[in-house]
Amino acid sequence: MINVKLQSLCNEWESDMKGDMLENLDEILEVYKTIKNYVIYLVNECFPIWIDEADDDNKEVYIEYQLKFRNVLKEL
Repeated sequence: MINVKLQSLCNEWESDMKGDMLENLDEILEVYKTIKNYVIYLVNECFPIWIDEADDDNKEVYIEYQLKFRNVLKEL
């Protein structure tokens, strides 16, 4: 079962960024073994790249989401 705060954050992400972070949940679990490991990967690996490659308008959005996902890690 997905943590309620994580699910809410992923729904917010989907609304804002038009992408589903949990779209392939079976694959995510196969690769990362746990949702927590996946979120750690997003925070430490994906977001830094997205922030670096983003235009000025989106950079702040990615930074905010990185912080939100980092904060959700405490709940997992």
